[in-house]
Amino acid sequence: MSRKLNQQFNCSKMMLPEHRSSLEQQILRERCDRELRYPAFDEQELDRLQQQLDLALANKQPIRVTVLENSVCQIYSGVPLRIDQGTGIIVLSTGCGRRQPIQAAQVVALEQADPQ
Repeated sequence: MSRKLNQQFNCSKMMLPEHRSSLEQQILRERCDRELRYPAFDEQELDRLQQQLDLALANKQPIRVTVLENSVCQIYSGVPLRIDQGTGIIVLSTGCGRRQPIQAAQVVALEQADPQ
């Protein structure tokens, strides 16, 4: 019985090249959408991120912030200078007097950076 089913679907294994490429593009798009999506943070995770940020701000410790901008992950390292609660902007001092404003809504990950 399984032999009949296997032979029945042998013809469906053949695809036209344009259908195959279209299917591959669709799979690639779905994979990219899955990989580059903002994570759904729960309340505990948001509190943990806020505590890490507040601690780094108070102690002038460097942090590494991963941000999703225009479907590209960017990593910024620096010492937080200030947090503007009203606009949701975190300002990092990235060295050499440069300041990098970061939208808090775009933050994907935040971690302690190694002091240099």
